Amino acid sequence: MSEGTLQLYEIEVILEARLKSVKTDTEDAVWEYFVKWAGYNNRYNSWRDVSAMGKDCNRLIRSFWNEVGPPEPSLEVNHTVRPSAEWIAREKMRYAKHFSGDGGATVVAEKDFQRSNMTPPQPEA
Repeated sequence: MSEGTLQLYEIEVILEARLKSVKTDTEDAVWEYFVKWAGYNNRYNSWRDVSAMGKDCNRLIRSFWNEVGPPEPSLEVNHTVRPSAEWIAREKMRYAKHFSGDGGATVVAEKDFQRSNMTPPQPEA
C-alpha cells in the first residue's frame, strides 16, 4: 500500500444505536452504533463507537436520528433505539446507488463518505 492510502471498511447501514453513557453536567451522552458492513453477511455486524466512525459517517448518523427522533434525556445506559425496516431498506438502496464497489476492504487516497478506518469486521460471538 502506498503512502497516503488507508485501508477502509465501508459501513452500509446503521441497524441500531445503544446508549453507552448518560449525559452529565460536563459530558454529553455517548452512543454506539450496530452497523452492517458492506460486502459482509450479518454475522459480521458489530457495535462501533461514533468516535471510531469519524466524520465520514455524519450523514448516515444524522439520517438515523432524523428517522428515530431525538433521544429522551432520561434514558438509561444500554437503552437501544432501532430505525424502521423501511429506513434500513432506503439506506441500503442509497448505499448501493452511491457506491459501485463490492464492499469489504477498499484502498483509497483520502477519506470517503460513509467509510470507517476501523479494523476489519470480525464475526460477533
